[in-house]
Amino acid sequence: MLRIVTTSFAAVWDADVIVPIGQILESLNYLKCHPIQIMSSPYDGCAWHINEFFSSKFSSTVNLALLSKYPQNRLLMNGYHSVGGAFIVSVENYRRVGWENEYFCGWGPEDQERFKRIEILGYEVHRSCGGLFHLWHSRGVNSCFSDLELALSTKREFCKICAMNRMELEMYISSWPWIK
Repeated sequence: MLRIVTTSFAAVWDADVIVPIGQILESLNYLKCHPIQIMSSPYDGCAWHINEFFSSKFSSTVNLALLSKYPQNRLLMNGYHSVGGAFIVSVENYRRVGWENEYFCGWGPEDQERFKRIEILGYEVHRSCGGLFHLWHSRGVNSCFSDLELALSTKREFCKICAMNRMELEMYISSWPWIK
């Protein structure tokens, strides 16, 4: 999809997350003001899982205060350093670092790999102030590893990236057919 984007910036977003508009604008403005920056996360690393009751209420009212005002309605999902759910990129700068790693198929550690790849290449991911809200939903077969070989394949790819130095990673990315 990034190949057909005609704007300078693109947002990649999970369908089950909400981020306040001010945080989105902060991320976008940061990228606009820092032309070498690759990625901005529109939240500070705190991904809050919203319980079923408040998720349902939010879906019917679209009242953001329901997600942020009541601390009893949420649990911190992945500690204070979550990397998934939503991000905004400079499309051209992101292409230079490989766009999305298409060797990840299905559910897995692609969010962690993306951040690690950018770090190995010598860049930082900007983070906006404030949290991300993950709405409750039922879980199906796409929310876990349903195939052992696929699970191992994605974990191998993640470990492969993590073990590389900058030069090795740049050479590996240059071999990716989707960025040509």
